[in-house]
Amino acid sequence: FPHSLSRPLPSFTIADTQQLETQVSKSFSLSRSRRRDHRLHCRVAKFVTMRTRQPDILWAQRSHTIYLTVALPDATDTQLKLEPDGRFTFRARSKDVVYEVDVQLYKSVNVCASTMDKARRLPFCVIEKQERGWWERLLKTEGKPPQFVKADWDYWIEEEDEDAISDECFHRLSLNMNKLKIPPSELERTRDSDDEDDDGAPGPCP
Repeated sequence: FPHSLSRPLPSFTIADTQQLETQVSKSFSLSRSRRRDHRLHCRVAKFVTMRTRQPDILWAQRSHTIYLTVALPDATDTQLKLEPDGRFTFRARSKDVVYEVDVQLYKSVNVCASTMDKARRLPFCVIEKQERGWWERLLKTEGKPPQFVKADWDYWIEEEDEDAISDECFHRLSLNMNKLKIPPSELERTRDSDDEDDDGAPGPCP
């Protein structure tokens, strides 16, 4: 026989066998750990991809009303919520992306007298202030407003111009309010109250 084959086979002790089993076990454990890390990485990547975004919020005001438009066209699964302390929340989907807003308005509001229409192409809210008066800003937080909060120039007027809104504008506003399912009696009551206080008409003149 060749010299290489004439060498005796190595002998394995019990300790050697146990050491080999330990190494194999560690190898399998490392493999499982790597697979877990890979699955976790995939989940985190998916979460980052599906993270929520903030839509633009357009706003304008009158002495007793806030007009709020969520600039998110063709939103689905829309959820709108308004609380008496002024907390406003919005959640919807658009093109497989989730959009959320959670803000605290400047002052408290009258939820029962407010109207939120999420059936429009752009969700629109007519929010009744709890106390009449012009707000310094939309949000309670002081300082520079967030980038997603913007003026709605289609509804915007200055405080000193509120009295200049004509009866024709009020009539056009009433037509818009009918679309929002606000009772005409409520609109007339608001108008009468404005006439008594000499504060002008209550709504925008688009």
